[in-house]
Amino acid sequence: MSRHDYTTDLAREDEPLLNPAPRTYRTRSVIILVALVIVITSVAGGLIGLPFVRLIEDAICQEHYASRPVEGGLFIASDVDEAHCKVDAVQSRLAYILAVQEMLDAIAGFTFALPYGLVADRIGRTKVLALSFLGIWLAGCWAGLVVWRRNIFPLWTVWFSTAFQAIGGGPGIPMTMIYTIITDVQVEAERTNTFFYVSVCGMIADLIAPTLAASLMTTSPWLPFTIGISAMAFAMLLTLSIPETYHARTRTTSSPRQGSIDAQTKPYGLLHHLNQILAMFKSRSLCLIFVSFVGEQLILKNSGFAMRYVSKRFSWPLSRFGYFMSARALVGILLYLLVLPRVSSFLQHRMLFSPLRKDLLLARTMGIILAIGLFLAAGPTLGCVLSGLLLVTIGSSSTTICRSIAAHFVDSRHVASMYTFLNLLNTAGAILASPLLASTFVLGMRWGRDWQGLPYLCLGVLGTVSAIALFLIRRGTGEVEEMEDDGE
Repeated sequence: MSRHDYTTDLAREDEPLLNPAPRTYRTRSVIILVALVIVITSVAGGLIGLPFVRLIEDAICQEHYASRPVEGGLFIASDVDEAHCKVDAVQSRLAYILAVQEMLDAIAGFTFALPYGLVADRIGRTKVLALSFLGIWLAGCWAGLVVWRRNIFPLWTVWFSTAFQAIGGGPGIPMTMIYTIITDVQVEAERTNTFFYVSVCGMIADLIAPTLAASLMTTSPWLPFTIGISAMAFAMLLTLSIPETYHARTRTTSSPRQGSIDAQTKPYGLLHHLNQILAMFKSRSLCLIFVSFVGEQLILKNSGFAMRYVSKRFSWPLSRFGYFMSARALVGILLYLLVLPRVSSFLQHRMLFSPLRKDLLLARTMGIILAIGLFLAAGPTLGCVLSGLLLVTIGSSSTTICRSIAAHFVDSRHVASMYTFLNLLNTAGAILASPLLASTFVLGMRWGRDWQGLPYLCLGVLGTVSAIALFLIRRGTGEVEEMEDDGE
């Protein structure tokens, strides 16, 4: 390293001390841009997801009844009423196609998570984030093309959309990069609340998108689908305006000389990332967090399944479930924006809980609520099921808190590797969730009406295991040091 570079790094280290305003402004700008991207992509996802399920269902329904679509360009409609598409034959095939798609997406995400985690440390977080949105956009375009031209492409060719995950790593990468970007620029004391507020951005979009999609679907499912694809393209371009944050964490967490040594001597390759991840398993608390996280992620993959479950079991039109999704989003917004931050502040400042003790109490409470909600969702009445799904929305906040808890047990230099591994667990949960939900759903239909809640009975057991894992986490402080020593 040249003398000029060394003195330049010294000057950069002094900048936050001499003038903290620029860094505060930069942090705020990055978080605002990230929040805007989350809102746009979440709205786009809501406008794509629900209509796409209806488009696939309609295509299967037309094949089942040997019907033909009514011509009308973008506003193409079907001459088969949606109520006639709730028969077991149509719903079983729909569940199969979507389950295979979700499983393929999860396998691809699991495969590409580590390579793109490495790429993010080479070319930067924002570039990988933009690449992931590009791959998602191309996958959506292909899926729409298959349904639109199903006289040319069989419906099962929608599975080829998974190939586009090679560009950017798939749907799991964006949140990994977003959490890493926030960790790069935000101080530790504000990290958990920032995670809450970022989650609110997605929930605000979830509040808007289902209602908007449901209303637009009365014209044609193609209308919200097309708008969603266009919004995803815009978000991809907006991502390129987010300042790169990778070097911000390096400058603020280590001295210039130490940072130079690390940059020159540490092999930032795939093997290095694997070694860091393996070192985490020497922490008992981290292992329990991982167990709880993968269980909860497997559970939370039921959001897309829930609309098919309610639609089939109680003969609800998919568009009506969109309004319920908006109500769930409103509950989540109130929880993340008002309830959790205030409870967190009360525990930390009035009850004098340490940050880790406070996070553990919140996560355990939410874990119990999640398990109760899952068992209620298997109930016999519509009111019981909808109440259970609302409790699942409340309890799902435990995953956000778990991300913050995990950061207590790793050194700041290992945070990116830890979040990459959480993404691996996320995709592992998706791989397991798709066949579990699809098989238990079909099995429940075969056993009779009383067993149609079987998928949520299984998820309730998993929720109980995840909650127990959270109660076994110790508040000791030796885990970080042990992992660091072994990881170095």
